[in-house]
Amino acid sequence: MTKPSLSVLAPKRPEPMAAPAPQEPAATAAPEPAKKVKPSRVARRAFGTFLREEDYQTLRRISFEQSRPIQAIVDEALADVFAKHNYSEYARRGG
Repeated sequence: MTKPSLSVLAPKRPEPMAAPAPQEPAATAAPEPAKKVKPSRVARRAFGTFLREEDYQTLRRISFEQSRPIQAIVDEALADVFAKHNYSEYARRGG
């Protein structure tokens, strides 16, 4: 007498499903809506950096004392760096 095969204990494989019928693309595909961009971010790019904790706290303190956003202070600092390196045409474009 032969021993039964272990394949008897394996779970049964499901029948393969028939391939779905190809769908035709919609005749009038609506274009994707443009991303809504805040006016203050038009023609700008995001940039991040890592600061030491004490530098970050100082930046926040200056922002609070001058009632100015950190973005404006960083814009001013970048303008100073550009001017220092003789790129003054980029120094004061408004922020």
